[in-house]
Amino acid sequence: MCLSCATKKGVEKVVFVLRQPPDAATDEWSEQLRTNVVDKIRATGPHGLTICVHDAAVRAASLRLVTLDPPFAAAVSVWVQQSYGPAIREIEAILAAASANAHGYLVTESVPLPAPEPEPGSRSTGFTNIALPRRPADMPFDTWRQQWQGVHTRNALELQSTIGYEQNLVVRAVTADAPAISAI
Repeated sequence: MCLSCATKKGVEKVVFVLRQPPDAATDEWSEQLRTNVVDKIRATGPHGLTICVHDAAVRAASLRLVTLDPPFAAAVSVWVQQSYGPAIREIEAILAAASANAHGYLVTESVPLPAPEPEPGSRSTGFTNIALPRRPADMPFDTWRQQWQGVHTRNALELQSTIGYEQNLVVRAVTADAPAISAI
């Protein structure tokens, strides 16, 4: 489930991947993220906010290939004036307080296929599949990027019933101890 909460007009996009606290029930944690946490983040004044969380509405469609151990259970994207300013530190603190881990990444966003825009505060159509690719150490960056944004993208759009496709190339981590990933 993705919940869109504002028009994205910010200068920089930061994506946080969250791990669910081990003592939290999945649906209650998802509800907390969609309500209390979203309200707190909105109060920081981001230009845009999207939250994608694994909840009951999409559980039956679950295909989980795990990149991180333990796996992440939600992704929160915020569009802010600066990825290193006080607002992003406040958002990080909000997400860290609500999660077992909150790892943030400054990204550049490409949208090969724009998804239908949901009404602010409403669920998106379908479900969101999120991957955290890592570039193999022995593969040059330009080769990897062409494989991902060229070959993989073309195949994904031709072979899957996709209504939206977004790619986020990781520029750098914005939180300490964030696992190394190349894209979201």
